[in-house]
Amino acid sequence: MASFFAACPQYDVHLLDRMILEPEEKGIDIAIEYRFEADPHFTTRQLLDDEIVALASPEYVEKHQLHNIEGLRGLTLIETERRLNSWKSILADFPWVKDQPFLSMGYSLHAFEAAAQGLGVALGNRVNAQGMLAAGELCIPFDIDDSQLPPLPRYYLSIPPHKERWARVATFVEWLEKELKSEGVDCKES
Repeated sequence: MASFFAACPQYDVHLLDRMILEPEEKGIDIAIEYRFEADPHFTTRQLLDDEIVALASPEYVEKHQLHNIEGLRGLTLIETERRLNSWKSILADFPWVKDQPFLSMGYSLHAFEAAAQGLGVALGNRVNAQGMLAAGELCIPFDIDDSQLPPLPRYYLSIPPHKERWARVATFVEWLEKELKSEGVDCKES
């Protein structure tokens, strides 16, 4: 956001803490939503797939010799309350999941911090964890097989149709797409 504020100091930004935008909301210019499909009431662009991965501190992985999904047995699984998929849905075919210890956090960042502190194995989006992965605070101990993944939501940029041509909206969309592209993410029209 710092680069947006520097480039566009004339615009105010109001961030709301919700997962989805309701169609009747009038005061919103743009929303970034986490949902299973695009909302037909808005002009939408898919920003990111929800590429979920297991995340743990390198020390935790070494201590528990965690190299595959079976290695999670008996370890604390860290989940985010707002995540639409969970360890329980991924591990549904493993009978031991019912006996697992869980730690539930409100936000992904809190789950990542808990994992970095060695409290367990978090489930999170690879892009959202990229900074902590790059810094070596977290690692991905194993890949989750696609056959174990339930349907995954996506992150969407949603714009009320009557606002999509507004200059401030176009400016923010261009900035966001440029930022994502610099991170190797291409947005798709929905």
